[in-house]
Parts: sequence; C-alpha cells; structure tokens
Amino acid sequence: MAQSQIFEREDYHMLPYGDKIYNILAKLKLGIVTVDGFDSNSLPDVPVDLPCNVCSEEIALESVYRKHGSKNTWGIIERDIFANKFQHKEKSTFLMFDEGTGGFISMHPEMNQRFVRDEVLTEAHLNEMGFDFLNGTLQTKHSDEEVDVLLNNLLDKIKSKEISTRGSFRGKPLSVLDIRVQEIISSNKDKEFRTYRAPSQD
Repeated sequence: MAQSQIFEREDYHMLPYGDKIYNILAKLKLGIVTVDGFDSNSLPDVPVDLPCNVCSEEIALESVYRKHGSKNTWGIIERDIFANKFQHKEKSTFLMFDEGTGGFISMHPEMNQRFVRDEVLTEAHLNEMGFDFLNGTLQTKHSDEEVDVLLNNLLDKIKSKEISTRGSFRGKPLSVLDIRVQEIISSNKDKEFRTYRAPSQD
C-alpha cells in the first residue's frame, strides 16, 4: 500500500507492526486489496482497527516517526503531517503555512527542509513578512499577486543558498529578499490582515 494511500485512507487504520499474514488477510477481507478469483467472503470477519501484538499504538507510531526521520525517507512536512494526523499533535506553523498556501512547501523540495521550518518559516519571521494565523487559517496583509511574488522570491533565495544555515544573514530571511519584495512588505505593514485563499492547483 503506497504511503499517500495510507495517509488518505481515514476509514481504515492499521497499526505499523503486528502479524504480517494477519494484516494481509485483513486487507483482503476489508477490500483494501483484491486478488482476482479470490472470495474474500471465505475469510472470517476482522475489526477495522487491527491491534498490534508487539507494543502499544503510541510506541509503534513513535517508532515509525523516528525510523523515517533518522533515515530521511520522509521530508519535514511529511513528518509534521504524520505527527498531526496519527499522533494527534498540534499542527506546526510549517504545516499550517503549507496548507494555507495550497501546498507551496510540498511542491518545492527546496522549501521542505528542517532549517526552513526552524529558521525561516517561523511564526515570528512570517509575521515580519506580513503573515499570521487565525484559528489555523493563513492571514496576510498582501494582495494575492504580492503573496505570489514574495513566495517565489523566498524560494529563489533558498534555491540559490542566499538563505541558508551559513553566513551573516542566517536567521534573517527578510534581509535577503529582493528590495522590491521588502518594499511590498514595508508598504503593507499597517494594513489589516485578511484571509488568504490559495489559488487552485487544477
């Protein structure tokens, strides 16, 4: 089962450890997977939530989180999604910004880095750039066109490593943005926040 399918399938929750044969048969019974010519009705009923016979759900989920974190098989945004959706932790500022911008972080691997989360797209820096959150919804002082210019300039600076973990501008992303972008931020600083609606990706 693909990772994205596990994330999206909200009506089925399989713990990451346990008897593999039992899990496979349960998937067949519940219709998660199908095999031509196989009658799933021949299998006994199984619960939708499959219990783990090794450890508690909390320990299992933490193990999965650490495994993918240590091996870098998940990006930072994927880890934050997992922590929120399965470990019931509050959404990080990083995740809320990704959702609020229609997946700008998810769509650009250069943005999906730890230092971007911890040193660039922090709540304080986002506020400096004219962004905030109201009940988890992204707010901005800029027009849609200005947000697009700002985000793409930020992406360009990260791609070119002008914003990085090194140098005198570390932790000062606003200072690295183009003058025209800094002027946009400055000219809008006294405006009221409004709800930002990300453009459709269709």
